[in-house]
Amino acid sequence: FLLSLSLKGPEQAAYQHEALHTRGITHIIDLSNRKYTKRRDLFVYLDIAFEDASNVNILQHFSTTNKFIANALG
Repeated sequence: FLLSLSLKGPEQAAYQHEALHTRGITHIIDLSNRKYTKRRDLFVYLDIAFEDASNVNILQHFSTTNKFIANALG
C-alpha cells in the first residue's frame, strides 16, 4: 500500500522538482539529513534527521510519519 503512495530513491531525486510535481507528488518525507533547496511552494516537507546507523531506533519516528502521511491523504 505504501509503495503505491510513495516515490523513494536516491538523494538526487529530491532535486527533480518539476518531475515530482508533474507526477502529483505533494508531500515529501526527507530522511537524508542533508541540506538542499526545498521547494516549499510546491511541496510539504517532513524533515527527520537521524544518523544512518544500525543502532538508531527509527520506530520513534513512526507516529510522526504516520500522521504526516494521513494528512497528505486527506
